[in-house]
Amino acid sequence: MEVEYLSHGLPLADYQLTKADHRRQQEKVREHEWVQRQVAKFPTSLSEESKERLRQLLGPPVPAWKLHRWRLRLYCGHVIEATRIQDSPRPDEGICDEERCPECGLDPAVIVAFEPLGPVADPPPETSPPG
Repeated sequence: MEVEYLSHGLPLADYQLTKADHRRQQEKVREHEWVQRQVAKFPTSLSEESKERLRQLLGPPVPAWKLHRWRLRLYCGHVIEATRIQDSPRPDEGICDEERCPECGLDPAVIVAFEPLGPVADPPPETSPPG
């Protein structure tokens, strides 16, 4: 199935923040602070058994050919590149609607505008079974 990638808020450099952007950023900051308080309650070290269970739950890393590159404008105004799973037409769906800004360090910084750039890598060539 071919995904039709969407754009929002182009050109990114001229995007003006909306009330909804401000509201989303405030909500994300509150969520982030709550998560940080919860994580602070966890033990500081994990047993090897717990680490292995986490690895099994998370599964193997996603191969590069299943990722798509995006140019994102963050709430702070900085424009960055990021990758997402190729199956989504938008980079801000689900739990990936925010980033940590590598320029100013704002964490979380909601995505307010975006444009698709293309796949991270080409898929491997299909191999036909011998015979």
